Amino acid sequence: MTSMDKHVAKYMVATGDASAEAVSASTDISTIVNSGDTQANLLQLIQSLGEYLTNDDGFIRAKASIDDPSIYTKTIPPVDVLVHFYCDRLADETCVPKLLEGIDALVTFDNFKEKGAMTVSKMLFENVKAQSFPQTARYRVYSIIGALVARYSSALRSMNNEFVFGFTQAMDGEKDPRNLMKAFALVKEIVVNFDISNHVEDLFEVTFCYFPITFKPPPDDPYGITAEDLKITLRHSLSSSPLFSKFAMPLLLEKLSSSSGSAKKDSMETIAECAPVYGASALLPDINELFDALKVEVFHATDPALEDTALEAIHQVVAALSTTVSSDSANDPAENALKPLVVECMVNLKDPELKNAKPAGRILRAAASASDPAFNSIIDAIMPILLRHHRETNLATQKKAVLDVLLEFLEASKTLYGEISDLKNDADFQTPLLGYKDRLWELFESATMASNEYNGLRLAGIQGLHIMTLMKNFLADNEIGLAVRTFTKILVDQNDNELRVKALSSLLSTAKTQQQQILDYTVPVLMDTLPASEADDRAPAHQKNLEYLIELSSIPAIFDVVGVQLLSKFETATHQQPDQYLYAYEIIHAFDTILNQKTEKQDIGKWVALVFEKLFGQCISTSLTQTTSSILNDHILSIIGSIAAVIFQHLEA
Repeated sequence: MTSMDKHVAKYMVATGDASAEAVSASTDISTIVNSGDTQANLLQLIQSLGEYLTNDDGFIRAKASIDDPSIYTKTIPPVDVLVHFYCDRLADETCVPKLLEGIDALVTFDNFKEKGAMTVSKMLFENVKAQSFPQTARYRVYSIIGALVARYSSALRSMNNEFVFGFTQAMDGEKDPRNLMKAFALVKEIVVNFDISNHVEDLFEVTFCYFPITFKPPPDDPYGITAEDLKITLRHSLSSSPLFSKFAMPLLLEKLSSSSGSAKKDSMETIAECAPVYGASALLPDINELFDALKVEVFHATDPALEDTALEAIHQVVAALSTTVSSDSANDPAENALKPLVVECMVNLKDPELKNAKPAGRILRAAASASDPAFNSIIDAIMPILLRHHRETNLATQKKAVLDVLLEFLEASKTLYGEISDLKNDADFQTPLLGYKDRLWELFESATMASNEYNGLRLAGIQGLHIMTLMKNFLADNEIGLAVRTFTKILVDQNDNELRVKALSSLLSTAKTQQQQILDYTVPVLMDTLPASEADDRAPAHQKNLEYLIELSSIPAIFDVVGVQLLSKFETATHQQPDQYLYAYEIIHAFDTILNQKTEKQDIGKWVALVFEKLFGQCISTSLTQTTSSILNDHILSIIGSIAAVIFQHLEA
C-alpha cells in the first residue's frame, strides 16, 4: 500500500470532513499531491479513491469526492484533469453536492481557463437539475455560474443559447431567499453579457414569477435578508433589458390595480426603474391606462409613501417619453400622450382651493421636471390660468393656493435646469419661467408683505423668493440682494416665530453661495441691533439676533467678519461695573459657540493673534491697572478659558 493509499484510507474512515482525523488526512494528501510531479500525484490520488468512487453506498461515493481546494492550489498542469474528474461524475446525484463544492473552488483558480469554463458549463447544465438538490448545493450552482460569467463570458458566448437556457432551467422554481438574491443578480449579468433574444420569454418568466415579493423574514431572521433586499434585486433584473418590456408592462399595469398597498408600491417602483430602459415605444401603447392608474394614487392618496412613489413613476415615465424624436411638433407622440394628464390637472386647478388642486400641482411638478419639452408644454398651458386666478381674487387663501402650485413649478425648474451652486454652465438650457420672472417676483414679494394675519400666504412668499435665489441663471445679483433684504427685514422686524424661522432658513441657504450678499446687508443689520451695553434700550432683542449670527457664522467667510465684530462688541460691553457682566457674557459665549462648531484647523488657527490681543491682553491690562471692567468676572473668564482650549487643541503640533 502506497503512502497515498494510507492517507486516503485514513480520510475515508474518519468521521465527517471537519474532524481532526479528516483534516489531518486531507492535509497529508495535499502535501503529497503538491510535491514533485503533481500530475502524476493527482492521478495516483484518483486511483487511490477508485474503490470508494464506485462504491454502492452513496455516502461513501460523496465523501470520496474530496473538495478541499488546498489539495489543488499548486497543481497547474492537471487542472483540466480535475475539471473532467469532477464534471464526469456529475451524473451521480449522490455525489453532486460534494462535486459542486470542488468545482466552485476550481473555477476561481488562476490556471482555470476558457476551455474548462465551457466544459463546466456544459456538464453542469446537462447533468445537474439544480432544484432537486438542497439549498446549499443550489447556491453552489449560482456561485459557479456567477464566477464563469464574471471571468469567461467572452468564451461562453460561443455556447450563448445553451448557457442562457441552462441558467433559466437552473433558476426555475427557486424559493430560498439566499439563492434568489444570487439568481436575481445573475439575471442582470446574463442580460449584459449574452444575447438573450432567443430566450427572452423564458428568462422573463423565471424572473417575474416572483413579483411582487411577499417574503417575510422569520422571527429569528437567520438569513439577514429583508423583503426590500429581494425587491430591489428583482427590480434591477426586470429593468436590465428593454426586451422584457412587452411581457412586463401588461403585468405591471395589472398589479397596479391590486388592493394590496405593498403590491402597488412595488409595481410603481418597478415601472419607475424600468421606464428609462424600456423606452417610449414600450410605454406609449398603454400610456393612458398607465397615467390613469398613477394619478389615482395622487388624487386619492391614502398613504404618503404611495403618493410619492406614484409621482416618481410619473416623472420617470415622462422622461422616457421625452426621448422620442418627432419632426412634427403637432403630432409629437410624447406631447400627445402627456396632454390628457395635463388637461385633467388644468380642470382641477380652476378652483385652486379645492382638494384636488394641490395634488394636481404635484403631478405637474413631477411631469414638468422630467424633461425640457415637458416643462415647456406644461408651462405654456398652465401659467396663464394660474396668473389669471391670482389676479382675479382678493382672498388670501386663494392667493396662497395659487402660490402653492407656482412653488411646485419653481421646484421643478430647480430640479431640471439646475441650482446656482451647479458648476456646469449651459447657457442654452434655460427655464421657460424666465419669461415670467418679473411677474413671479411681484407675486411672491407682495405675499411676504401681506398685512393680514394669515401666515400661510407670507410663508409661501418667503419660500418662493428663496427658491428663486437658488435657481440657476434666473435672478441677477441685485435681485438676489433684494431677496436677502426681504428675508433680513422679516428676521429682524417680525414677531411671529414661524416667519422668522423661515426667513433664517432662507438666509442660511442663500449664504452657501452668496456670502457677500449676507455680509453686505444681513450681518450689518444684525450687528447694528446689538446694544453697546446692558443699559441700551435695545437690549431685550439682542439674544435672538445673537442666535441668528451664530447660525450664519457656520459659514467660514461669514464668521471671519462676524467673529472680529463680536470681539469688538465684547470689548466695549466689558467697560461696565463687574456686576454688570451678563450682556458681555452673552457676546463672548456666542463667539465660543461658533468656534466650537469649527472642525478645520485653518478655521480656528487664524484666531490665535486676535484672541490673544483682544481677550488675554484685556484680561492682563485690567488686572494690572484695576480699571473698571467686567472681563474678570468668573463666568466670563470661564468662557475665555474655553476659547483658549479650543484654539490650542487645533493648533499644529
